[in-house]
Amino acid sequence: MPSKPSLSSPLLSWLTYLVYKAWCSTLRFSFENQEELFTIWNGGSPFILALWHDELFPSIYVPQYLDEFKLMTVASQSKDGELITSILHRLGYIVARGSSSRGGLHALLGMARTMRKEKICPAITVDGPKGPRHKVKDGIFFLAHKAQAPIIPMRCRLSRAKIFHKSWDRFQLPLPFSKVHVRFGAPIFAVTEKIDENFLMQARSELEDALNLPF
Repeated sequence: MPSKPSLSSPLLSWLTYLVYKAWCSTLRFSFENQEELFTIWNGGSPFILALWHDELFPSIYVPQYLDEFKLMTVASQSKDGELITSILHRLGYIVARGSSSRGGLHALLGMARTMRKEKICPAITVDGPKGPRHKVKDGIFFLAHKAQAPIIPMRCRLSRAKIFHKSWDRFQLPLPFSKVHVRFGAPIFAVTEKIDENFLMQARSELEDALNLPF
């Protein structure tokens, strides 16, 4: 009897990619403050996009409209991470493998090297992968400091969505043909000679405030 395809099978990856792309093609995206990205990019520097985990579904598709920038992100080293990595590759992302529990530091160092050499911009879910919800973790500041790159807060406001209230992040799934308004915030520069707890406390507060601004 033939075995069932594994999560990492190319067939499942291809089918999931097709469903995701078809779903997102029905969404109507609009953008606010994208000139922040071009100002930094044209100045010769990559940037880091910071986003909340519950807005991940539409956020992943944003680069299809901003194809001037090549993006990179992190996927876990688990079996599920293999499937996600394959889908992200099909969407044009470079993917570093790691998580907060396995390979996270190695992934961040690899991303910093790639940013400096190839001017590639990471996108990071700053409260992922397991929360607490809308509480910024420190990894993005180490990455910004190592790569000497600014952080750009990014939010997605959905006109209609299914919210999974029992998930830790209250994940938002935009309904087909809904509107997605994407806002980019002012850049945050993690410029310091030394990263210590005082710096991290201030940086977390500043980024959380920027991401939580109503719009």
